[in-house]
Amino acid sequence: MKRQVTTIAIVFSVVLNIAFVTGYAFRRFSQQPEPAYGDLDLTRQQRVRLEAAQQQLFERIQDTGRNMLELHSQLIDVVAREDRNSDALQAKLAEIREGQRTMLLTLVNHLLTEKEILTPHQRARYFASLREQIRGREHVGPRWFPRSDNHGGKQ
Repeated sequence: MKRQVTTIAIVFSVVLNIAFVTGYAFRRFSQQPEPAYGDLDLTRQQRVRLEAAQQQLFERIQDTGRNMLELHSQLIDVVAREDRNSDALQAKLAEIREGQRTMLLTLVNHLLTEKEILTPHQRARYFASLREQIRGREHVGPRWFPRSDNHGGKQ
């Protein structure tokens, strides 16, 4: 009888630990960040305008992003060629730089649109929140880069 109680207690403990770890991992890795304007006490009209601007941004970024993925794929093809063609490489890099410029301009124009919608006090809080999010990032580089400070980053 004592052995059965011990076995049940161990099984119960393992199940609770698995549930805890699963719940933690789900919350940690599946949470989408709150928009930076999430706590700005927006009016209904501001929220509608911001959501519409955000939707436009997502559509533009999707288009540019798909184009950038294709350009990066083409860059790999150019680099992988047996014959080294520096003109083709430079041309592909120029296309990628133009795509990056387009993406940056899209983001800056979006921020300017949001700035127009917000009050001065909301703007100050919004941009402070954006700066905090940027400075608080734990990982620099592509998702496949190792997550470590030992790769040339600041110590």
